[in-house]
Amino acid sequence: MHTKPIQVDTVPRCNKLFCRKVLHPLVSLIPLTHSEDARTLRTECYCILTLKLPSSYTGLGRTSCDFTAGTVVLYRPGEVVDLSMLHEYPTSGQLLVFHPTLIQGTALGSHISSYPFFGYRPQEALHLSSKEQHVLQGCLTDLKKELLWGIDDFSKPLICNIIDLLLNYTQRFYVRQFVTRHDAEAPLIVHGRSMLLRYLHSPLPRRRTMPTISEIAFSLGHSEAYYDSILRAQTGKSFAEYAKLLRWQLAQHEIAETDKPFEQIADEMDFPSVNCMSSLMRRLTGKSLQEIRDKKICSTS
Repeated sequence: MHTKPIQVDTVPRCNKLFCRKVLHPLVSLIPLTHSEDARTLRTECYCILTLKLPSSYTGLGRTSCDFTAGTVVLYRPGEVVDLSMLHEYPTSGQLLVFHPTLIQGTALGSHISSYPFFGYRPQEALHLSSKEQHVLQGCLTDLKKELLWGIDDFSKPLICNIIDLLLNYTQRFYVRQFVTRHDAEAPLIVHGRSMLLRYLHSPLPRRRTMPTISEIAFSLGHSEAYYDSILRAQTGKSFAEYAKLLRWQLAQHEIAETDKPFEQIADEMDFPSVNCMSSLMRRLTGKSLQEIRDKKICSTS
């Protein structure tokens, strides 16, 4: 049964909800050890949830490809943080909560939006090896020590540096997880490619636009941010780059292997004009459209 999230807009209110002492008004590290901590809350803070769950646990997207020493879930301000698993499983964990005001004017504040995992869903969580769990726990231990030290002129930069280090390690370990899941997640790329190809092969006139990354991710039950990360891990390209390359490869194939008029190919491949398609092909191959057709220099995969 789903319960309505408890709205806690500030760090002190979040501490009060969990009956924890306030050490800093903008950041808190809350231990989660009891079933009464199994709340569902919505906060205007960034939240990083670290959990140690049983190896048999299959929630939060854990698969047979994943490690089981620990799990990390990250939330942007305004998202619902569901701690209901604390009711069902013997576990321990910590909830790091920090208000956006804490990182204003800092290096972390300037680039926190570049961390893609704040756009992932809980079922796209990070699952840690023992060594990775030890590293992240070390960051949290250092953060706890700094909070216990007290507030002075050095508190903000030191706290933000520790959080940034934690996020950098999280990014590193997510990249490792994409490597571990490479074969298992390869079909997701095939699915997206098939959706794009169905559109490019669809008869004219088209009644819709090319599928977006949001549509492809939604059809697979993933967030846009996570699907983009999978695509980058599998192909080294963003969705926009991948879609352009696929369109270019298919256009090159149509030019070299069919007798279709160039105008028709440009129309079918969604190029604004033949000149636009011709300029792209010359830039990528050094050949004109006619030279591609005559020499059949096709490099599709």
